[in-house]
Amino acid sequence: MSKKPHFFQNRVIGVLSIVLLPALLWLQARADGNGSSLVQIAAQGYLSNRESFPFLKCEYTIRAGYCTRIEDALAGKFRTEAESRVRWLVDGKKVLYEEKLTEGDVKKSLFIAGANQASSVGALLAPWGQLSDGSYALTYASPLNSANIVGPDNPRMGIQHTPFSFNMMGPDERLNPGRILSECSKGDYHCQPPEPVQVRGEDALRFRVQQVKDGKRVPYFDYYLLPEKGFLPARLSLLDPQNGKEIARGVLIRSQRCSRDRWFPMQTRTLVGVGTSRILVRELTVTKLDVDRRPPSQAFRLSLPSGTVISDAFEAGGWYEVKARRSVGLNELSTIHKQCLEIAKEKRAKGTGAHAGLASYLGASMAVAALLLAICCGYTFWRRRRLLAVTGP
Repeated sequence: MSKKPHFFQNRVIGVLSIVLLPALLWLQARADGNGSSLVQIAAQGYLSNRESFPFLKCEYTIRAGYCTRIEDALAGKFRTEAESRVRWLVDGKKVLYEEKLTEGDVKKSLFIAGANQASSVGALLAPWGQLSDGSYALTYASPLNSANIVGPDNPRMGIQHTPFSFNMMGPDERLNPGRILSECSKGDYHCQPPEPVQVRGEDALRFRVQQVKDGKRVPYFDYYLLPEKGFLPARLSLLDPQNGKEIARGVLIRSQRCSRDRWFPMQTRTLVGVGTSRILVRELTVTKLDVDRRPPSQAFRLSLPSGTVISDAFEAGGWYEVKARRSVGLNELSTIHKQCLEIAKEKRAKGTGAHAGLASYLGASMAVAALLLAICCGYTFWRRRRLLAVTGP
């Protein structure tokens, strides 16, 4: 990817958005607001900035806890219940994500919510890792000492909490404003005319997006975007589809201007349970960042302790145990997947796959899936149900 096109494109989009803003807002007001020029400029502006980071090396911390007042939550004044350290490497489709917690933080991170406690166990944060080359993905859950491997024909568990996602955009940032605003012209979403607003002392545009269900428009997201900073969200608000009230909020605390006029979020804060007396807060702070040097291939390695059970997430009986500590590289993923498939095939041929392999398969594959679901949806019971509805399958 060349450097000049991104610099030129980002600069042109930013200048047009600022200089032509009054005229565009006037045109927007006269149009129906769906698929209008300003919506598409914002969508393209966000995507242009986001896609200008084809490779990166990033380390950050996530601290999570609760508070009772939204003013304290916005100010970061909350008691830390757990804190994790994350290493995130990207080079095109190659991704390494590692989230680590101390044993004490793992225990403090667990919580029970809702009346039916047996079905409402979650985690504020959880240690896990994923290595992917775009076709194969190996996901490891540390507390269970288990890993899942998926191949090209099956979906992988996406990464939920990165500096860009605010932990509100779903796996792999599927609900990012660039994609959703682009979809407004296709009928699944509707965007109301944008409004100029101030967010934390900065000029922003608010795009209120409604989701179209059964021909009706229901509240969905409010995106507050910063035209002068690559259309990064200054704030995101997830809205209750029943009454339009805000139920979760993401806030950009600090961003950094990088080379070639690119903007990277350096600190974000996410509030879940807005309007209640128990607000869950997650604060992400970038501690190291390199967006100008491509990570070396040998850096993409995921460590698996001895005794780790590796299973194919979609093939019952396709599992085996790692006998000694192992560091897995990108070129080994397809081999691991093939090995799980061959083991499953042998068990079926012997007639043992449905019995002897089932208990271990459930213990490895399903337990990992359950833990990762808690990672992605570790909110209160009602919030997790809402998020699942938002992210879809």
